[in-house]
Amino acid sequence: MPATFTQSDRRARRFIVNHRTVTLFLVFAAFFTTLLQYWLSLSNANLIPVALLLLAGVLCLIQNNRREVLPKLLAGGATLILFSMLSEVVSLYSGSSYSIQYGLLFILLFFSARLIILQLGFLAIVRCYIYSGLCSVVVILIGGHKQLAQYSAGGSRFSGGVGVHPNLLGFSLASYFFLFVALALDLKSGLRRFVMALAILLTLVLLFTTGSRGSLAAVLFALILMTLRFSVLNPVLRHIRLSLYQVIFALGATLFTVYYVTRGNRIAQAGKFIVKALALNDEQRGLHSGFSGRTKFWELALHELSGLQWIFGFGFRSANVVIDNGYLTVLFENGLALGIVILLCLLRIGYWLWKDTSVPTLSGWWRYRVALLSLLIVFLLNNFVARYLFSFGNQFSLLVVFMMLCRKQELLGPGPGVPVPAAFRPGAGNAARPARSTGSRLAES
Repeated sequence: MPATFTQSDRRARRFIVNHRTVTLFLVFAAFFTTLLQYWLSLSNANLIPVALLLLAGVLCLIQNNRREVLPKLLAGGATLILFSMLSEVVSLYSGSSYSIQYGLLFILLFFSARLIILQLGFLAIVRCYIYSGLCSVVVILIGGHKQLAQYSAGGSRFSGGVGVHPNLLGFSLASYFFLFVALALDLKSGLRRFVMALAILLTLVLLFTTGSRGSLAAVLFALILMTLRFSVLNPVLRHIRLSLYQVIFALGATLFTVYYVTRGNRIAQAGKFIVKALALNDEQRGLHSGFSGRTKFWELALHELSGLQWIFGFGFRSANVVIDNGYLTVLFENGLALGIVILLCLLRIGYWLWKDTSVPTLSGWWRYRVALLSLLIVFLLNNFVARYLFSFGNQFSLLVVFMMLCRKQELLGPGPGVPVPAAFRPGAGNAARPARSTGSRLAES
């Protein structure tokens, strides 16, 4: 006998769909406003993304059966949340109201992010980040078109036209690159793929104009590492067959590129342009300046620590010096206790992704995991010169917070040998559709 829906069932179904749509929009808006806040003339605009994510978490808690959700709440990131509470105790002991409020918001953000993961699934969160990235690139182009038109190597660094710190802007743009590439590969050939290719090119150009050498170096390192890992020597990729026209086009493009760059001493000219644009020989920002003078601040921060402060730190956002190293900032604020937990958590995620992508399958899920692995590499490398490891005003760090709060199955998604998590089961009413081991994942609506 076929199943039938009563009127109350239909209302409940519409209620779930509406809540899911609203939650998705709130997550998208939270990522988008982390960058958009610099175009808004509002006080405390950096708290808007946090408020949106907290609201999304409340909606997730209201919608789901709390008896089922609450036991799963600490299934991912429990150790991270526990040690964050310990750092909040240190903030309370320090007596700094700002430190106390910041730590409390961070802990609430962890709980909210965990509820959103249970409700939407991590793949849906990644899609929200990609769409917010596309919108952000459009806003950056519109808001900074005058500054781009006046750009010259060695001049002022591109800041979006509104004074966004170039390094922060470059950090966000670096995170878009690999996700845009993954989405472009998932799309069918046509206009949408052309638009994504244009977005990838614009992202690289904008990243270069920011002069953020840490982000550029991290992207380049991740690209080289992934290329070497999945080179033509890999037995799986050796089965790829190229048509005669593709081979002829590749050879012709290579010969033309070699001819163009070697004619008229263009290599030397390009080298001078890059050195000047990235200020590699600058007295204050050059390669000989000790990471733009950062090493001096690193020494000052380490000299401030003594006794139990090495273990527990000074509390959230308690640094009285600009450290400009995400790892040392965590050490200074939260000590070795939370610092080691965070580092081990990030390395564990890297191990999961590295191991799960060891055999290329050329499927949508494999590309998704390679993109996440590349993102994590960029994040880990860039934080050697970033100001904060995690920040409310940094959309990339918010995405990594979601990653750290995922269980293994929630992060990797379904695949061979991996049981399908609740977040992807049909009929659960709280996540994406079940996925096959092949096919488009990021492009799926």
